Amino acid sequence: GKEQPGDLYEAYRFLEQKVGVRWFKAWTKDDPGEYVPRLARLDIAPYEETVAPALTVRLLGQTAANSCIAPTNGATCAVRNGFQVAASQRPWTRPAARDLRGFLAPRISPRLWNNGGGHDIGPAAVPAAKYFKDHPEYFPLVDGERVANGQFCMSNPDVIRLVADHYVRLHEADGCRGTCQFSMADTASGYCTCANCRAWDGPSGARNGIATRFNRFVAEIRRICREKCPGMRFRFSAYSIYRNLPEGFDPDPTDTIEYCTHECCYGHTFDDPKCPRNAIRFREAKAWLGKCPTVLLRGYFTCTGVPYGCYERQQARDIRAYRKAGFAGWCEEAFFSDAKYWPPYDKKPGVTEQFRSNWQWLYVAGHVSWNPDLDPDALLADAESKYYGPAYAAMKRYHALRRELWDSNTSCFGYPTGNQRTPVLLSVGDAKERLFGYLDEAERIVKGLVERSRSTKDGETSIVDLHLQPTPAVLQHRIAFDRHCLEEYWVKPNDEYKARQGRQLRAPLAKSPVVLDGSGDEPAWKDAFYTEDFQGARTYEHKGGEPLPPELATRVGILADEKNLYFLVTAKEPAMDKLKLTDEKDGPVWGDDAIEFFIRPPSVDNCYAHIAVNALGTVYDARCPGMDRTYDYGVEAKGRREKGRYVLEVRVPAAKLHPIRPGETWQVLVGRSRRIKDPLTCKRGWTLGAARHHDPLSFFSMTIGGSAEGGK
Repeated sequence: GKEQPGDLYEAYRFLEQKVGVRWFKAWTKDDPGEYVPRLARLDIAPYEETVAPALTVRLLGQTAANSCIAPTNGATCAVRNGFQVAASQRPWTRPAARDLRGFLAPRISPRLWNNGGGHDIGPAAVPAAKYFKDHPEYFPLVDGERVANGQFCMSNPDVIRLVADHYVRLHEADGCRGTCQFSMADTASGYCTCANCRAWDGPSGARNGIATRFNRFVAEIRRICREKCPGMRFRFSAYSIYRNLPEGFDPDPTDTIEYCTHECCYGHTFDDPKCPRNAIRFREAKAWLGKCPTVLLRGYFTCTGVPYGCYERQQARDIRAYRKAGFAGWCEEAFFSDAKYWPPYDKKPGVTEQFRSNWQWLYVAGHVSWNPDLDPDALLADAESKYYGPAYAAMKRYHALRRELWDSNTSCFGYPTGNQRTPVLLSVGDAKERLFGYLDEAERIVKGLVERSRSTKDGETSIVDLHLQPTPAVLQHRIAFDRHCLEEYWVKPNDEYKARQGRQLRAPLAKSPVVLDGSGDEPAWKDAFYTEDFQGARTYEHKGGEPLPPELATRVGILADEKNLYFLVTAKEPAMDKLKLTDEKDGPVWGDDAIEFFIRPPSVDNCYAHIAVNALGTVYDARCPGMDRTYDYGVEAKGRREKGRYVLEVRVPAAKLHPIRPGETWQVLVGRSRRIKDPLTCKRGWTLGAARHHDPLSFFSMTIGGSAEGGK
């Protein structure tokens, strides 16, 4: 190869293609995770080949783990299957990273060595403990005062110099090799609002303005760094609110842009124009590609939380889409089973089993990243036949059914809205019973092998034990792990999903007109359905459920007529003078003290409306998935602020949703956000039943018509 790792990849390719070795997953004491054929003779004719990967970047970077400790087993298996591995965002030049560097150095090109940076560049280059007291102007101006958070004042020339000097030190400490990563603190808020920074935003301002500001900052950093180190390489993030292509963007041809695909959908191909989420993400990513020759995609499938998924075929289709579009490659958040995770990830369910349970996905992705024309089904048949050995006949039917269930579901899902795919799959017919039946059959086969392997003659091990691959003990462990994953990651979520289906809301038909004035005193509201079941919103770590404080008691009434849905919200608030309120239609109302509505009609597509209304009656509405703010549902709202509470009346026209038909069932969720900083505030806000925001599986069923009986 042109670089040292090329020799390593070729050695593994030789062992796989000429000898027949396979690597499925990371080694453990119970399972070596590989297949090594027992050959009496090996004949290999002289040959010569030149191979290059279709995607030059196929990177797995550690997430939520101590980046100075190498996950040797997980990373070794990944490299053997064609991936690149690296620590994420932390410079390996630190003394504590000596072992990590020794492990990674022969396994990754020096061009991909991480000099440091990433999201923590602010605290590292401009630490508040050192500078805030004497130089508050280095830090962002937020709500009229300088604050010491993870962002900084990007237009300040001293900040630019400090950040550039920091990168130069990192680069020189690493022998002037590697690449510097550059992104801002991992938050969509807290950016500086001083006049100079606002001027850097250009005429667009607001959301796209941060992208313009960030890339002006990038240009200054690059210029200073390359005056001192001409060969410095940078990888700049297109992330969060600076993900849009900035105005006047003129990249350096040596730069790499890392377009972050969070909010994309993993239920559909990345270039699928019919998927509302992916249509937006693909359009944005292609815009960057039109300006910068080297654009790679950062994926978040693992962050979605999908242990034991069936994503391998979809990943193969996506990789083909990446190649066709011209992207340099992709990188994915890596949860290696033997990484040393930081709290609370070390206790998070499924983290250490994320890669072990999705070994087929990693196996296919690693191979298809080199050659997208490979057939994923052929790769799976070859790998699973060797992985399960004599039990393959039963496990072939088992995984065929899992993939059939997975592929037949067309819902959108993906980080940060979570996994809406797996929890519903066992709701289909007798799928659960059939899957367990196949596992029972596989276990009977293994039991017979174990009994045969125990038969000995004159103390000699039987022929079965000597030559069987995998051994009966390893095969027992593998089947048991599949059973564990099915129970933990399919059955349990499906049981929780079914339990949620019993939660019912109603939208009684109004018997008299509803006048939208923010009073809620029309006779029609006497017959509405009411609920007060607000609890701390659950996160994807399953935290939440704390009750809404009595001081903030919130009540929601629901009505319908032939053309509209109506909501009446009464929310107690002891600090009415401190409410955060936006008066811009479709502005960041969801970031205010506001009420949010998620409404999914009984239509055939995957879309739902996201509506946020604050106490002024300001409305934000968007079509989701995809957060399309240009889609106007015609929502109207009136707010009334009173002593100790605010009242909202909201009208949601059905014209762009679905006709109002008595007896039909919609999916609805209501949440409350509070931005006032006092002990009453819950960071995640509150929702009905502690459901998760933007997670349609957590929405309540709402029947149109009927009486209000059952509300409270």
